Amino acid sequence: MSRKAKLKLLIFLGGLGVSMITIGIGLRALFHLIASFQEGADPDSAFHGFTIEIPDPDQAMWLSTIPQSGGKVPRAAEQEEILSSYWAAWQSLSNAYHAGNTEELLTYWTGAAYEQILATLPEDIILTTEHHQLDLLFFSEDSSIVRFEDQGFTLKWQGAGVNLHSETTALVTMTLDQGYWRIRLIEFHHRPR
Repeated sequence: MSRKAKLKLLIFLGGLGVSMITIGIGLRALFHLIASFQEGADPDSAFHGFTIEIPDPDQAMWLSTIPQSGGKVPRAAEQEEILSSYWAAWQSLSNAYHAGNTEELLTYWTGAAYEQILATLPEDIILTTEHHQLDLLFFSEDSSIVRFEDQGFTLKWQGAGVNLHSETTALVTMTLDQGYWRIRLIEFHHRPR
């Protein structure tokens, strides 16, 4: 084999080795890119830092997630988001009653429901709720509107000479606004205890 042939063989083998390394690095980068698409969005960024906290069943739970008045059945994740936001709305209202802090209210209450809450907001009252049992009435096809009945939950107001308990049913309409489920309409039916 001549020197010229040996040199050509060495150049070919060197080029082949460099090509294999380049292909390996390219494939590895491609696999990492594909894997990153399979992971999904970071939940904290999707919900603006809002952490989904599912309430205990004695605090709030779904009785039925099959819509009675049309629409579609929400996915399990949507059910959790709605339940968590609804429970957080009541916690923000309790905080507003007790401490007068209304900043969180706009995160979970909007429209007529927000105005209704602000109009009746006393100070230094401890508001507690429990046993929210949600029965789905409607869930829109585009997953942006939900209507449900909250059946027979307990409302307690205490403080400033007030000590009231009532069994309450509420018709609730929530809308998905800028990544948050917010109570837009709420109609209460109280039965004093």
